[in-house]
Amino acid sequence: MKNENLKSLITCTGEDYGIDLSAEQVSRSISYILLLRRWNRRISLTSVRDDAELVRYHLFEGFLAEKKIPFPVKRIADIGSGAGFPGIPMHILNPGRETILIEKNLKKATFLSAVLRELSLPGEVINTFSEQTDTWNRVDLATVRALKLSDQTLDNLFGAGVHLLILEGETSQLSGKPWKIILEEKNPFSDNRFIRIFQPDVSRETIRKE
Repeated sequence: MKNENLKSLITCTGEDYGIDLSAEQVSRSISYILLLRRWNRRISLTSVRDDAELVRYHLFEGFLAEKKIPFPVKRIADIGSGAGFPGIPMHILNPGRETILIEKNLKKATFLSAVLRELSLPGEVINTFSEQTDTWNRVDLATVRALKLSDQTLDNLFGAGVHLLILEGETSQLSGKPWKIILEEKNPFSDNRFIRIFQPDVSRETIRKE
């Protein structure tokens, strides 16, 4: 897809979602998609090859998640960032925020560094397992998409009091765990995609341990 067609696709999708992007945000979004497409020929970042699907269900799902955050967030960490969803789209909408992208795969981590550099977005890429990072005490919100979090990572997030934003299906991976949903919204263009934001439920954790 040519750049002008990609620009039109992003603009039209923004109208569908009710998200008004600035010229700079559109430009960065185009650059991101082009980078993703180019790197995807060399390393496996996403199985999605259709630009319309990539924009509507990946890029704008991240934009929507950013718009739905109900409290101020100074620092965010995207767990298992991979191709950069939702961390990069959220960072495009809020470039002034400190963003940390956590990715265990070296090639994918290298891609994420290239995205931050070429989009002129400040941020940090940590090439490690989420269980091994010690970054949680300086993070307000952690995000995750298409990844099941380990019990160790959840325990570390809980202990640090970090809020958690998950883009997932109808059944939450935190169901039955000591986390309280403070926001749950359906993606308006998907039958089974939800944005959920959780906070540690200290009262339930106390009961569980007793």
